Amino acid sequence: MSLHPKRLRHVVFSLTTLLVLAIVALIVNSSLSTTYAQDGQRLGYGENLIGQVTGPEGSLFFFEGKAGDVAKVEVLGVGFAPSIALLDGTRTVVLLVNDNLALEQTATLEYTLITDGTYFIQVRAADNLTGQFAITLTKGERQLPPGVPLAAGAAVQGTVASTDLPAVYDFSTNPTEASNLRVQSLTPGYSPVITILSQTNETIAALNNPRLLGTTLMFAPGQESLKLVVDLGGAVGPAQVEVQLTYGSGTSTSEGNVPAGTEEPSGGGGLPVLPTSGQCVLATLENQAVNVRSGPSTDYPILVTISPQSIYNVVGRNNDSSWYLISYGGGNTGWVSGSVTRLGGNCTAIPVATFAPLPTTSGPTRTPTATLPGGVTATPSPTLPGGVTATPSPTGQAQIAPADSDYFLNVDMGNQNGAFTQGSVSNVVSHPTGDFEDRVFFSTNNINNQGGSGTLVRQIFNFSCSGTGTEVIAFYTGGQTYECGDTYIINAAGPDSDTGSILISANGGSNTYVQWTVFMQVERLN
Repeated sequence: MSLHPKRLRHVVFSLTTLLVLAIVALIVNSSLSTTYAQDGQRLGYGENLIGQVTGPEGSLFFFEGKAGDVAKVEVLGVGFAPSIALLDGTRTVVLLVNDNLALEQTATLEYTLITDGTYFIQVRAADNLTGQFAITLTKGERQLPPGVPLAAGAAVQGTVASTDLPAVYDFSTNPTEASNLRVQSLTPGYSPVITILSQTNETIAALNNPRLLGTTLMFAPGQESLKLVVDLGGAVGPAQVEVQLTYGSGTSTSEGNVPAGTEEPSGGGGLPVLPTSGQCVLATLENQAVNVRSGPSTDYPILVTISPQSIYNVVGRNNDSSWYLISYGGGNTGWVSGSVTRLGGNCTAIPVATFAPLPTTSGPTRTPTATLPGGVTATPSPTLPGGVTATPSPTGQAQIAPADSDYFLNVDMGNQNGAFTQGSVSNVVSHPTGDFEDRVFFSTNNINNQGGSGTLVRQIFNFSCSGTGTEVIAFYTGGQTYECGDTYIINAAGPDSDTGSILISANGGSNTYVQWTVFMQVERLN
């Protein structure tokens, strides 16, 4: 394999570095034992280390980073083509360098850290070979785009375009009253990654939890100029967010405060005035967020919530006009109840919209098959995008998950020109009553269509949860048990070994009701 001329100088230098480090490692082998931990080998900024890939699990390193650090990882493989994965402290993959299809001996990963804490670097072989490598970790400083001035009052919508283009807002706290900052996702599958910075870029607060679609932060009285940074984290952009700053003891309600089984908000005051003509629009009836669901009933899963300070276009209704289909964030649509909303504009000719039926409890349970046609995903209830989570709150009465059939998560590589593709499926479980177990059968279809005969893929699964009792939810697959937030990876899967199943179980609790999501990403290895 030949290297591009412009890489030659770097490779020669790196190979020399590799040789020197190997000699040093032999001399001070005993002292290196202090750099190892149960979670891999410690790696600091500015350090070069030697590693070795001996199997599909690769080699693991960890380092301590600060929010705003631009961590850059360079790996030079000797005898194999490296790939790199960056994981956060919960072992969730935040960035993968999976484009090494040319099987070059160098790979580079660069990522702006969202929060302070421990991060992990996993080095594997993109070509399924083994060998030694040299790894270097360096740190740069993040350059944020100019902030948008955020005044107290009405909500503002913005876009998180990419990891390099977060949504940034400049705001000031109130000198005599508490200041409330609400951040809400408007895009299914996206959980806002929030950082509050001082004018000197000191991290005041940070929140990165895939179970939350929004939150409200309260600041003590005092005059201070701050910066809000909303990042993508591990999500695929762009994503839409809504931000609102208010002063006083009353706080805006984020989705996490809305019970999943009710459409009866309370409160009042400060609502936008609706037009009397033009496009049919909708807003909340009272000053509290309202659930948006995947169908016209409280039996359907929650997608997001809508803000009481915003107005949304109505694009459809059900037969008796008790529910309305609205458009929100990025052209997505969902259903809201007419009992908790009000209409404005010309709403005399709203079309009746179609929707997916709820699953029935009768009939035989579906069994898995490895021969489903490419791209077909059998879902007995509407499939939510990866990462979409409901946030039910205890209401004094246990919520019950309905009985359902098995689920199928089939990722199709046949129509993909790139190196990876994704898919997801979601449902709910409850305990001690209701459906406490769900099963997902997964497969990767048409593996050979793009890569040719002998193509191998890596299947990466992320398990996310939201609701009451997430700590008792278990995901059983591959002979192992995983928890909410864990990541499961299957290396080197081929057309004859690309299927499997995941059992999701609620194993306890007196009022457990959890919506789970299995997110699957498939990457080509050769």
